Amino acid sequence: MADDKHPSVVVTSAHSGDFVWRAGGALALYAERGHSVRIVCLSYGERGESQGLWKQEGMTVQKAKEGRRAEAEAAAAALGASIAFLDLGDYPLRIDDAGGAGRNSPDSPQGCSRRVPRLVRVRI
Repeated sequence: MADDKHPSVVVTSAHSGDFVWRAGGALALYAERGHSVRIVCLSYGERGESQGLWKQEGMTVQKAKEGRRAEAEAAAAALGASIAFLDLGDYPLRIDDAGGAGRNSPDSPQGCSRRVPRLVRVRI
């Protein structure tokens, strides 16, 4: 849990894999030092960053999202962080008053623009 000595660390990642190679070392270090580390992924990267998945027979957008989610959850756990997904689509990324593409995500209720500040305030 965050406190004055160990404040929370929040990383916003456009795609579900970005935080690993952009901030993975820092996230692991802060988690190891007792900080509360949270990752917020705007998109699963199901279109532009999932080329390997799309080569698989019978791949669908939903299956690509599930695969990307599983990879990101495993990476976050290895780094000592919690993770949340807004599912705002990928190419294009959408944020609007109705919640954009994220309104059907199990992690993202309608009105995702209201969800981001709530996620940032969450103490783990």
